[in-house]
Amino acid sequence: MLHVDDDAAFASTTATFLERESERFDVETAPSGAAALDRLADAEYDCVVSDYQMPGRNGLELLRAVRADDPNLPFLLFTGEGSESIASEAISAGVTDYLRKGTGTDQYALLANKIENAVERHRTERELRRRERSLARAQRIASLGNWDLNVETGELRWSDQIYRIFGVEPDEFEGTYEEFLEFVHPDDRDAVRTAVDGALTGDGEYRIDHRIVRPDGTERLVHERAEVRYENGEPVSMSGIVQDITERRRRERELRESRRTYEQLFDSITDMVLVHDFDGGFLEINETSRDRLGYDCEETDDLTIEDLHPSEVDIGREEILEQFDAESVTFESVFLTSDGEEIPVDVSATTIDYYGQRAVLAVARDVTERNARKRELERSRDLLAKTEQLTDAGGWEYDPEADSLRWTDGIRRLHDVPLDYEPTLEAAVDFYRGEDAARIDALVQQALEDGRAFDEVLRLETAEGRHRWVRAVGDPYPEDGEVTLLRGAMQDVTERVERERDLEQTTEELAVLNRVVRHDIRNDMTVALGWLELVGDHVDDEGADALARAVDAARHVVELTEVARDYVRLIVEEEQPELEAVGLQRVVEDVLTRRRELYPDADFTVDVPPVTVAANEMLSSVFTNALNNAVQHNDRERPAVSVTAEVSDDVVQVRVADDGPGIPDERKKRVFGRNEGGLDSVGTGIGLYLVDSLVTKFGGDVWVEDNQPRGTVLVVELERYDVR
Repeated sequence: MLHVDDDAAFASTTATFLERESERFDVETAPSGAAALDRLADAEYDCVVSDYQMPGRNGLELLRAVRADDPNLPFLLFTGEGSESIASEAISAGVTDYLRKGTGTDQYALLANKIENAVERHRTERELRRRERSLARAQRIASLGNWDLNVETGELRWSDQIYRIFGVEPDEFEGTYEEFLEFVHPDDRDAVRTAVDGALTGDGEYRIDHRIVRPDGTERLVHERAEVRYENGEPVSMSGIVQDITERRRRERELRESRRTYEQLFDSITDMVLVHDFDGGFLEINETSRDRLGYDCEETDDLTIEDLHPSEVDIGREEILEQFDAESVTFESVFLTSDGEEIPVDVSATTIDYYGQRAVLAVARDVTERNARKRELERSRDLLAKTEQLTDAGGWEYDPEADSLRWTDGIRRLHDVPLDYEPTLEAAVDFYRGEDAARIDALVQQALEDGRAFDEVLRLETAEGRHRWVRAVGDPYPEDGEVTLLRGAMQDVTERVERERDLEQTTEELAVLNRVVRHDIRNDMTVALGWLELVGDHVDDEGADALARAVDAARHVVELTEVARDYVRLIVEEEQPELEAVGLQRVVEDVLTRRRELYPDADFTVDVPPVTVAANEMLSSVFTNALNNAVQHNDRERPAVSVTAEVSDDVVQVRVADDGPGIPDERKKRVFGRNEGGLDSVGTGIGLYLVDSLVTKFGGDVWVEDNQPRGTVLVVELERYDVR
């Protein structure tokens, strides 16, 4: 405390006696009002005791100066001069207490008591004010206020925070229960009345959430809680709190919406998402996981991570969890469904804070289809590699923007380069020589510039110096009018090219042979037949039979030249012939006229309607060889051969029937092969092969049936030209 007195001896005596009264006293002195104010500016004191009459500034003036700075600091006047006017003036200035100086030592005990009471009261009031400020601050933070209701008078007292919650000033509220109800939302008033009445009539308390309407029209949601105080069994007052929970409810709604959104997102993820604790127990599993694994929500409550793994699969959970301290982990595993199916998965896992609990978030992707595609891709690649090896072929791709050329292993084998060889476009062109090099370069440039595909046979020289003929194919892939990719294939066609060259040479040789057969041999045999006929007038009966045999042989040779001619023509003209409308009846009758001359000992009958078929001039060769075969392989002295035709909507079937020995079933298909000429065949054996080949080129068909009662029927089926 600070004792202010201009009498230094009295001030010292007072300090001594006060400190003797209680060890709690620590007294400092000041000789004047000015000195006291300096002390108060530099330090804090619990109390000021001042004399009244002092030079410069008296006690009342000092009191006014202190109160201007601190209205609550205890201040006692301890003076030898006293009067009612001074006391009244001191009280008006805010003095704490007033004591006149006496002559005995008892005055110090009385002064000590007054000081202790004043300081204790000041400290209590200061703590109360502090608590009130803390309560008010807490109420503002929590949007919470307190109230008291006098049940008998209906007087209602609100704390400052309630006024803020209700949006009114204290002078705008009369402080009655009925006026409070005016603030309650009309739809909630009955519920509030019921809650209050229930507390007053028996419950003793109530809790309720309801809406209020502020004077500015805004609505707030409040929570009320109150208790009733009783005296002699009767309610006398009610105390309660009001808390503005508008924002809390808004946050709760937002949290619920956020939770719903989270759950929707969580469940909409197409991968399996699982959250489990470090013991393996699941905390949350998304809908995709439940659907894929076959568990419902209740079943997952007792599920653990070990339940999802087959017994033979070691997931190494402890080792995986150890890695979480530094990073997330990714690994391959297998999940087990409820019905025992094993699902291969790729798992990415990391640690998260799950509502205050350290947990593991794992995202597992079902890679069943991916693995199947991978296996299929591997099989396709293996098939491609084997196909390339078997066909001596390969593929290539050129990216003009990156100037990048890629070869498959098949292409590398064609060029005799290592399988790790990486080509450039320039290096690839260098494998070609001369005109072929210029040609392949021009083809590639045309494809890139004009989008023109190419397919050509060229000759290259491999890295080992071997020459190969290759078929080079290229297809451009344009994008926005510009070729962005060129893809193609290459196949070794060396053997084919060499065969074609050999075939061309053979064809030329056959053409020469055909000219020899047709002109030289046929002309000579025609001359020979003429001489044989002249000799007939000079041969006796014994030589007539030999002459007839010689004439037959010569005629057969002429027929063979015709067959050879048609055979060579068939070989030379490998491409599909140009078909035209050919009158069937005319061709058959022309051929029969010639056969009757050649085979006078055979009987021929014909019944063919006037119909056109799709063929060419070689159709006559078909029936020439068919009729020759029917006569030449007949064992009758006088063979009988008939030619008939049946016409349907789109085809004509010509049946050449004989009465010969017939053909066994096991040889019916073989008679159309090379060197097949029927039973005990004589001659070249290519007649029916020629028939089959020509009819096939005409788009028709030919087969052999049995004749009744004996013999063979050769059926030739041709397309009608007039209905094509």
